[in-house]
Order: sequence, then C-alpha cells, then structure tokens
Amino acid sequence: MNDLEFEKKQQLKKCRESRELSIREIGYSDEFNPFGDNNLSLPFIWKKKFEQEKDDHSFELKCRAYPWYKFGVCPINTTEIIEIKKRRENFEEKLVNKVVADDRFDYEKWLEDGQKFDKLQLHSSSIIRIREHRGNAFDALLWKLIIYSYFMVTVSEAKPPCPEMLSLIKIGLSASKSYLSSLKHNKILKLLDEAFKLKSDELKRCVSEIFQIVNKHLQLVSIETEIPLIPEWYDIIEGIEIIIKSGMGKFDKSNDLCDKEDQEIDNILENKELSELKDILHQSNNEHDDYWKKVALRTKSRICNIHVGEIEISYCENFERWFNLLASKCGISAHEKEYNPNELIYSGNNVSSNDDLNSQVEDFEKVDRFIKIPAIEFSPSEKSSTRNSSCIINELLTPRVYSMMKTRYYWNQYNRNYYSNETLPPKTIQGYKIKIKYPHLNKRENACIVPRWYITTKNKYLEKNKLLVANEEALLKVQEDIILHESENSAKNKLLIITCDHRIYKDVGFSMIDREWDLNPKNGFKSFFENATLHLNFNFKQPKYKR
Repeated sequence: MNDLEFEKKQQLKKCRESRELSIREIGYSDEFNPFGDNNLSLPFIWKKKFEQEKDDHSFELKCRAYPWYKFGVCPINTTEIIEIKKRRENFEEKLVNKVVADDRFDYEKWLEDGQKFDKLQLHSSSIIRIREHRGNAFDALLWKLIIYSYFMVTVSEAKPPCPEMLSLIKIGLSASKSYLSSLKHNKILKLLDEAFKLKSDELKRCVSEIFQIVNKHLQLVSIETEIPLIPEWYDIIEGIEIIIKSGMGKFDKSNDLCDKEDQEIDNILENKELSELKDILHQSNNEHDDYWKKVALRTKSRICNIHVGEIEISYCENFERWFNLLASKCGISAHEKEYNPNELIYSGNNVSSNDDLNSQVEDFEKVDRFIKIPAIEFSPSEKSSTRNSSCIINELLTPRVYSMMKTRYYWNQYNRNYYSNETLPPKTIQGYKIKIKYPHLNKRENACIVPRWYITTKNKYLEKNKLLVANEEALLKVQEDIILHESENSAKNKLLIITCDHRIYKDVGFSMIDREWDLNPKNGFKSFFENATLHLNFNFKQPKYKR
C-alpha cells in the first residue's frame, strides 16, 4: 500500500467518524436511516439511486465538489436532517393529539349515550307503571303527552313514526281500555292543589315522589333523543317544579309565590294569552329585581297550566279515536278486562309448548316450571286470643300472597340413560318463591313491625295451635301435588310459617318437602322485608348422582 492510498483511507476514516458524531448528536430520520439500524454510521443511500446518479452527468459534478462521493460517502446537510426530524416530531405529536381527541370524543359520546339511555329509561318506567295500573299523576301526564306528541308532531307533520315512541305506546296500550280512559280524571295540577290544601301524609308522599321524578327529567331535559316530544315539554317540566317548590315552601320569603302580596301578579296574568305571557317572561328575565323574579316564576307556572290543560282537554276529547287508531297500528285488540296483579307475578306459568320442551330435553337442558301453591291461612293462637280478648278472628286482615313452587326435569346421568322425549323423568322440586304484601305495615304507626318466618312440622303445629278450624286442618293434610315424584309427595311434612306480630294479619303457612336449603345468595337465596313486602326465595341443594 503506497502513501497515497493510506492517506485516502485516513481521510475516509476521519470523514466517517465526523459523520457518525454528527448523526449521533442529531439522530437518524426515516429518510437517511429508513430501517432504524443503530449500527449505521453513514447516511443510507439506495443502490439503484446511486447507480442512476453514476450514469447521469450530475455524478461527475458531485465528485468534483466532494471527492468522496464516488466511494458512496455523501456530504451531510445538518439543516435538512434537523428539519426532517422536526417534521417527524410534529407528525408524532399530531398523531398523539389525534388519539387523545378520538378518545375524548368516544368518552363524550359514551356519556351522551348513557344520558340518552337514562332518559329513555325514565320514560319507559312511567309507561310500565301505566301498564301495571299503578301509575301516579305524573305518569298519567307523560302518557298523555306521548300520545299528544305522536298525533301533533308525527302525524300532522307527516313524519315517519319513531320506533322508540311506538314501542312506548305499545307498552301503554297493554293496559285495559277502562284504565286508560280513567286517566282523563287523573290531573296532576288538580292533585297538587288538593295536596297543598289538605296536607295529608299520603298526599305529601305522593307529591315528594312526583318531585323526585320531575328533578330527574329536568336533569336530562337538554338531552336529545329520537322520541319527538312537543317543544313545550321543557316549559311543562319547569312549571311543575316551580308549582311543587312553591307549595312545599322551598322558596325564600322573598321569592315565595304563595305570598299574599303576589295576588296582584296573579290578577295581572289571569286573562293573558300565551303569546302575551311569553313576552312578559322575556321582559322579566332581563330584570334583576326581586319583584320581576317573582313575575318570571309565576309566569312560568301560568304557561305550564295552559300547556297541561291543552294536553288534557285533547286527551279527553279524542281518546276513543286515538285509542282505536293506535291499537290498529300496533296490532293490539282492545280489551276491557280488569287488571289482575297475578298476571305479573305468575309470568313464569307461561312456559313453552311441548315441542319446545322436547327439543330442550334432547339437548339435556334444565327446564324450570313455576306451579302456584295455595297458602294456608291460620286463626290466631290460644295465647294471642287470651292476651287480646277484643281481637276477633274476622277482624284479622289477610295478606296478599304470591307463592310459586319451582320444579324441573333434572337431567342427571341416570335420567339421560333411562328416560327419553317420550317418557320424561319425574319432576323434582327445585325451590320456592314467596312474596307476601302487608299494606297496613306501610303506615307510620306500624313501621316497627317486621314479619318473621320459621319452619316446623305439621304435627307440632297442630298440637300447639288448638284453635285451628276444621277446614284448615284438612288443608294441612291434603295439600299435596300429584305431578311430582312420589318420594317428594310423601316427604312434604315440613311447614313454613310466616307470622306477623301484634296480631294485625293472619299467619300464613306453606307445606313443603324436607330437604336442605341452599343459603348461598349467588344461588338465588333472598330473605328481606321492603316496602311492606316480604320476599323469600330459596332453592334446595341438588343431590349428586351416585352409582
């Protein structure tokens, strides 16, 4: 190796070291190091590009300007690399911001969907209470409003019907026609006036319940859903809240609507039309005086009265026509049957047909059935009758009892081997479901009374309670179910007694089989007393199959 070549190699080495140092300080970019090679000390050059530049005239010019170009070593333009790096950092920052913005948008959309669901659930709960014939005055108003909105917004403006609104209407039409017709007389403003005048405990409880529902609606009134209600809905909700607050005395004395000094405002607003009231409300909102605040509140309640009155008058006048149109559209036949609460409680009786049952048996699935079991009403015991001589048997109240026995085909290995679709195995009792209502225990003077239950045998109970009537004793001995397994019928010697202290209600008993209870709440065990109703659900432990 001569001195010239050695000198060239030394210069090439220095050039590479300087390049490597500058690249380490600046950092590589996708353009000069597209594969992210940490061992790369020189800027990356594509082979095809290098060969093309050799063929071009520009290669000779570059070699004259920079002699080491012909060895594949290019001059480093530090400013270009810094610009490329900045572009890359900006791109990554925009990408991160975009991801954050997308996440924020998804979160806000999730919150909005949750609020829409809550609002739809509020509407649905009111209509479900109407279907079950236990709706309050606000539920009746909401039902009238939905019907009114359907004919005023959807039908009159020739818009396509909203599926959510039709589903709510269909749920409400499940109630009897006589009950829906009786809602004409269920007027919320009239109820509020009576509640504030009479001031009874029952009416106060009703008003507080309505006030809670109105507050929930006000919190979600700005959320837009697919249910097209009339635009006056916000004025109605706000006006009802003001009326309830004024009646309950939740305003300060300076803002009290029921003050005698405000009679002058009522006289001014009495004969005003809706357009005039809106002008007065607009003017009073611009003022900050206490008097104009009273005027604004009183005007809002007056506007609410007008809108609610218009809805109730339309519902009374057009009920028959609206009901027939909606019933034909939803495919519901008008029925006049009275409401029976047992239809809701015993919904488990509507089991599948035999074909469905056989198909389930083929798949060896568990088939549950609910069988209504009669309750045994007992007379008061001898001790209680001597303790309270004025208590007569006929004066004791009878609680409302909803009781079901859960049975099923138990498909263990033995039944799979020896039974088929044609010859089904005997049913076994899975558990019991009991619900007993004590309406009088909801009163304030009976708040400390809680029903209790205990288990005994039939013989022990007959020995201790000598005042049983003859038919009650016969019912204790005969209460068996012939469709069950013989061993379970013969073993029904246990008696579940549910008693209420202070001798307000009669004792209630249920005859059941003698098997171990499964007290695990995860497996369905429930035992609690809430809203004057005793809930008792339990299942039996399943025996394991042994050969």
